[in-house]
Amino acid sequence: MADVAVDGTMSPLPPQPQLFQLDPIDTVEPWQQELVDCFQSLTVLIAGRSQVEVHEKLQQKASESMRSHAELVNGLIYGILTVPSEGNNYFRLLNIVSRDGFGHAVGRLQQLITAHKFAQVQSEVRTQLFWVLSELVKISAHGVDQVLLALTRQVRSGDVAQGNVRLCRLMLQFMQTNYDWLMGFPVLVATTAYMFGRLVLDHSRITDLRAQECELVVRLLRERFNECSMVGRDLVRMLQDVAQIPIFHDFWHDMIYRPRSISPLFAGIEQLLRVPTPRMFLANRVTYDMESRLLFILEHLPATAFSRNLMWFVQRYLSTPESESLFSDLIR
Repeated sequence: MADVAVDGTMSPLPPQPQLFQLDPIDTVEPWQQELVDCFQSLTVLIAGRSQVEVHEKLQQKASESMRSHAELVNGLIYGILTVPSEGNNYFRLLNIVSRDGFGHAVGRLQQLITAHKFAQVQSEVRTQLFWVLSELVKISAHGVDQVLLALTRQVRSGDVAQGNVRLCRLMLQFMQTNYDWLMGFPVLVATTAYMFGRLVLDHSRITDLRAQECELVVRLLRERFNECSMVGRDLVRMLQDVAQIPIFHDFWHDMIYRPRSISPLFAGIEQLLRVPTPRMFLANRVTYDMESRLLFILEHLPATAFSRNLMWFVQRYLSTPESESLFSDLIR
């Protein structure tokens, strides 16, 4: 399609973002179009230049203003996510131009991850997302832990569709690969253990994934129990649900009969049951999309419309046997 220019000629529409699998009726949000526009400007800026010339040109533009810096970072992040073959090159250029400790880059990734349409992110973009996060971990970029915390909410409970299972695998692989880095962030440690502990029951038919999830959760519980205990009484509920799985059974037995073997500071299950589960853990099993839609129904629709819209919500998000556990999360 094209627009009609003032002189009557046809001018092409601006390139469309390639981050999401959008339907024709879906609206492209301004921030998405901004990324692709910045990427187009970036490709024009570096086209036909030698490596030295590219470095000089980008350094010059990045130093002009914070706006110019932000536009370059936007373009490079979009290129990393959508052009995997050039991912290494674009990340190298991002290292060169970043003036804020990768703060703007991390912010853009956070914006993508918290988008209500995250479930529609292209498969290739998801792969690149985890790749660039791993690269940012290697250079100790600040704020990556917050990005991962947000990303844990997008791994949906009660959903065994291929896309969600693949996202779960990517998240699991990231945590396994960056385990030493993970140990530096207590809240992320607790969230990871709780998230995968809740997902274990969903994956009873995906044996290889379930085995890896169990291994990671028990490892976190045994090596970082003090951090995991901040989940509170919901940690007990989660462990009760999986206690019949052999690797969890042994841990559950130790919690009941040998609590000091888990941690010198742990006196027993009663200690956990006295700790209310913080809201951030209760909200972790509810995606941003689910939360926003439910709040809209409850806060903006008349009572006469509740029944119809809540039925739609249940059919969309809570229609599988695996999703039964989400009811209590939503209510609380």
